[in-house]
Amino acid sequence: MNYFSVRAATAHCFTASVSAALMLASVGCGPPANEFPTAPAKGIVTYDGAPVPMGTVMLTPEGNGPPATGNIAEDGTFVLKTYGEDDGAVLGDHGVTITALDIGDGSPEDINSAPKELVPPKYGNANTSGLSATIVEGENMLEFHLE
Repeated sequence: MNYFSVRAATAHCFTASVSAALMLASVGCGPPANEFPTAPAKGIVTYDGAPVPMGTVMLTPEGNGPPATGNIAEDGTFVLKTYGEDDGAVLGDHGVTITALDIGDGSPEDINSAPKELVPPKYGNANTSGLSATIVEGENMLEFHLE
């Protein structure tokens, strides 16, 4: 190898290394351009005055954007996520659905193990739930008191 071949190979390796480093550095630096802005959102779901002990809350934006979901904990609380853990929901107005089923222990021998609805089925349909929420910048606390 002559001097010019070694110099060209070194320059090529340097350029490839810098390009790779720049690509890796850009990964994880803020949300991708196609993500809608979100704000943290959490809340509680009750039915007839008692916390709903399990289920799912889903907020669907009235405009563009992906829905946010949150699993209901035993105490009726939930934390919403859209793109990643606890990032909340897209800013703006949303329709809300809540589904809550107790699936029992699931054993075929137990006749009482059939799934039981913990809230009326109307709350599981966006057209009949009658529920809505508005997500604004900053922390959002949502309360859904079902009857």
